[in-house]
Amino acid sequence: MELQELNLDILDPSLISFLLSEQDAQADLWVKLLETPMLVTDDELEEMFSLRLSTRDTPKPEVGQVIYYVRSLAFEVREL
Repeated sequence: MELQELNLDILDPSLISFLLSEQDAQADLWVKLLETPMLVTDDELEEMFSLRLSTRDTPKPEVGQVIYYVRSLAFEVREL
């Protein structure tokens, strides 16, 4: 199946409405992430998710705390 054949319009907006509040200064970043994810910069991801670098010295998560692993890659259009 080709990427163009996938129906990506099945996401119910009500499931992410809390992300898209017009009062939220980051609402435009969430729209950008959903609509054009390859254009979201590392700095924007850091702002959206309060990311910080994890090292061997990073404290272990507290009980009940959720940790997400995010990896981003930089490449040029010609490399696609």
